[in-house]
Amino acid sequence: MQGSLAQNSSREKPRSLRPEVQDNLPVLDGHAITDERVVENTFINQTSVNEDAFREHMDLVAGYPEGRIITVTYFSQNKPITDMMSSIVDMTSTVKDDVHISWTQIRNFELRCSNEMSFEYAQDSNKSSVSGEAIVFPRFTPRIADIFLYELRNGKIGVFRVTSVNRLALGQDTYHQIGFVMQEYLTAPARDRLQKQSTNIAYFDKKKFLVGNTAMLTTDGFQQKKELEHIRLEIIENYVERFYNTEYSTFIRPDGIYDPYIVEYWNKKVSIQDTTPHIRPTQILISVSNFRKTIWAILTNNPIKNLNNVERTWDVETYHSTFWGVNITSLLGRKFITVGNEADANNNYSINHKGEPILLDPLPMFHKKLPEEVIDRHVIRDFHRAVREFYWKFPEARTERMKPIEKKHHKFPFEKDKKKKEVTGEKAHYALSLNFYNGSEAMDPFEHIVYDLIANREVDPAKSLEAVSRYQEWNDEDAFYRQLFSLYIIDKALYWLMYH
Repeated sequence: MQGSLAQNSSREKPRSLRPEVQDNLPVLDGHAITDERVVENTFINQTSVNEDAFREHMDLVAGYPEGRIITVTYFSQNKPITDMMSSIVDMTSTVKDDVHISWTQIRNFELRCSNEMSFEYAQDSNKSSVSGEAIVFPRFTPRIADIFLYELRNGKIGVFRVTSVNRLALGQDTYHQIGFVMQEYLTAPARDRLQKQSTNIAYFDKKKFLVGNTAMLTTDGFQQKKELEHIRLEIIENYVERFYNTEYSTFIRPDGIYDPYIVEYWNKKVSIQDTTPHIRPTQILISVSNFRKTIWAILTNNPIKNLNNVERTWDVETYHSTFWGVNITSLLGRKFITVGNEADANNNYSINHKGEPILLDPLPMFHKKLPEEVIDRHVIRDFHRAVREFYWKFPEARTERMKPIEKKHHKFPFEKDKKKKEVTGEKAHYALSLNFYNGSEAMDPFEHIVYDLIANREVDPAKSLEAVSRYQEWNDEDAFYRQLFSLYIIDKALYWLMYH
């Protein structure tokens, strides 16, 4: 021991912890911990939380108290709260006739055990006992003589009875700590008896209980919730398999036309964790400024709530650019959809190193350079002179629209006519029928569900589940848009089950 404390001992402090040698440390020894930048004031980065603004998130935090989670089947008594003097009589409630006993059976209920269950064995009587303590979530009031079933490590199911209830605070949303003791192992007669005495069967969902209205899910609601969540993942997987184009790393319609608006909707609606493999479609159109006026914006919490303000007309354009275009994407030369008065997405001009316009070929000669005599020639600053020189050297590139080039006020040959032509027929309604946009009862049943959800009418989860369950029956043309609307239907139905 004395040798270990000597100054010349091999157990001296590491050099990195000795301040007197900090400046002489070799590079490989790394930075000293005293050199690390620390945060002196933890509130400079807006670490405080407004409980009113983030009420839902604060409620969810209550679902993570200290302790180990155990999932049980809880039996809550359906009768007025009794006082402590008469509670001992309730301990023998299982021997009463079934008509005098009523339970609410809560499946998948969660308790938090701060400590492990204690096991005691009495050699004198050759009897053992299992007991413990647990915390119950806020706004749930346990009662003495409540029962819960829990599977033990030996594979048997124990019947535990609540023996004590302790309120941990005076607040309305406080936790309750319960004490429990194992009464017996569950037998077939006891199981059948509890099943007969269970007049209500509910399912515990932590998020619904804490964030919603502290209610449990019914049997139908629990089954619908599970099926909707499962179908949502199936639709996402099916959509990627049908329409994801690996060449362009995005979704392409069955007719080969690119719809930039559904990519915006997908990236707002679907998490990358929901797809297998984890992919995120690329937006290959530079500007999608009119998305906020499309039907997809309404489905993603956009302020627009009136269908009269939604753009419904659509058209098909071709993305043009030039060899020097700064916005060239894989969409080059492909057709894409524009809804309403979308901003011009074509990229037909660029500038030189001085910020002056460079003459570019207006024709689809995407991979053919123009001659050096024309491109970025400092002496040729006049556009019309450059055009005349180019088409004089390359007469085969001359077209009918290039003949009046000598006119004084002739517009650029690549300039697009901004006047929007009137759209009629099929292109008068985008993604959905004209009856839907007009609110007509003639719309088909699927569109009627979407319309009712947008109008915030009462949601029927069973009806929504039936509508989206047919996603595999749709052909590619119908599925391209309907499966996306199905995601909206599912999310609204899940929200309804959560808060109603």
